[in-house]
Amino acid sequence: MMCEQCRLGEEGDAGEPPSPAAPVPPSCCSCCRGRPRDMAARPLGPTSAGARVARVVPSASDQCSARGVIRTARAPGRTQPWVTMLALVLALVLCPAAAEYVREFEVSEVVAVGTNIGYIGDSNPGQPSPPPPPYLIVPVPGSAVDSDLRIEQDTGEIKTNVVLDRELRSSYSLVAIPQSGENIRVHINVKDENDNAPTFPSGVMNIDFPENTPRDVKRTLAPARDKDLGIFNTQRYDIVSGNVNNAFRLSSHRERDSVLYLDLQINGFLDRETTAFYSLLIEAWDGGTPPLKGSMTVNITIQDVNDNQPIFNQSRYFATVPENATIGTSVLQVLATDTDSGDNGKITYSINRRQSDRENMFQIDPKSGVISVNRPLDFETKEVHELVVVARDNGDQSLETTAFVSIRVIDVNDNQPTINLIFLSDDATPKISEDAQPGEFVARISVNDPDSKEEYANVSVTLKGGEGHFNLTTHDRIIYLMVVSRPLDRELKDTKGYGGK
Repeated sequence: MMCEQCRLGEEGDAGEPPSPAAPVPPSCCSCCRGRPRDMAARPLGPTSAGARVARVVPSASDQCSARGVIRTARAPGRTQPWVTMLALVLALVLCPAAAEYVREFEVSEVVAVGTNIGYIGDSNPGQPSPPPPPYLIVPVPGSAVDSDLRIEQDTGEIKTNVVLDRELRSSYSLVAIPQSGENIRVHINVKDENDNAPTFPSGVMNIDFPENTPRDVKRTLAPARDKDLGIFNTQRYDIVSGNVNNAFRLSSHRERDSVLYLDLQINGFLDRETTAFYSLLIEAWDGGTPPLKGSMTVNITIQDVNDNQPIFNQSRYFATVPENATIGTSVLQVLATDTDSGDNGKITYSINRRQSDRENMFQIDPKSGVISVNRPLDFETKEVHELVVVARDNGDQSLETTAFVSIRVIDVNDNQPTINLIFLSDDATPKISEDAQPGEFVARISVNDPDSKEEYANVSVTLKGGEGHFNLTTHDRIIYLMVVSRPLDRELKDTKGYGGK
């Protein structure tokens, strides 16, 4: 009876020259004796393209060594790329007891193309030397060995084929198989270099702070990220310009993802009326020598809070107005300012009617602050009007302030003088004895003018009529006395006519 190995060999021998015979190990079946050992690659027949594909069948003696597999994979005229890979798999599966070596290499990421990394056949310190070349090089799938490295199979030298970038690929792995069949596992670690600067996600960031924000309040900023590792990663942040009066400071902390996170903190007290806008230039530095940096501009707008009350440009105002001024006549304008912005800085004017001008003699424009006559004025009724004017802003919690306005009414000659005549007879009637002597008093004359606050001021009194028998006399131009100036005779004229002006 023929074993499976011999049966497969018989099927594949048709039309093919036999391989050199080799002794069959005692463990093989009797049908195998005298047959060639190397049956690892037998043609299976023509493919669709006319080529012949090799089937890999290990001989019994090669179950303890990969040499037969490797020889077959390298047989002239038969090797296909997939055959080489299949040969490696069979060698690793069928030879679990074979010796294995490990080679570790390290190369900086920025070295030039063609830089020597090392030789596979050299030994690591304290470890035995691996078998010498030539080698069959089998990259670990997905490790980009074929594209990024150049490996000489005959010498075992490893060189860079491109400029390596640790941030794209940090290591390479492959297996080198010498002719003796052992495995040499090769691991190449790419060493980090400071070839990346810290980078902010955006060059400009805009934030707002209310002006009443308490000290030490934090606002998280977008952190700078650095693809490099360790000391070459972001190490610190600085405000290099725009920090007027040292209003802000930075704080940072590193989390498990190795990112140095950034916070902006209030360092003092903000006042929009003093500084309404800040533009901070923030730089992030790594720990390289020399260090690399990235920058970001943070624009900070200070939001207004209604923290300022209106202020009048005068604490007290004075004005005059004629008493005959018509309704609507402007008297004066008050002015208050508020350093807050928006509604917090808009001012409305009013007159405090509870404390002043209850008769509504005057009115004020709520926007302009112009005070005008609201009702007819009368100097003789009230000469001075005192107003309490209020300026109030339009904030949610409005603030206000007051000012005093004194308006003096100017008299206009709108009243005629009144003459008061008092006869000095015993019954106060207009009579006098005919034997009255010159200089004797007849009557007392006074004048009242409502337009004058001083009694009899600016009044001129004259006497007409009486044919010269009477005259006026005064010592102070305030009180006038009518006196007899010539002797009287009743028989000549019973009644003397006189008149005053």
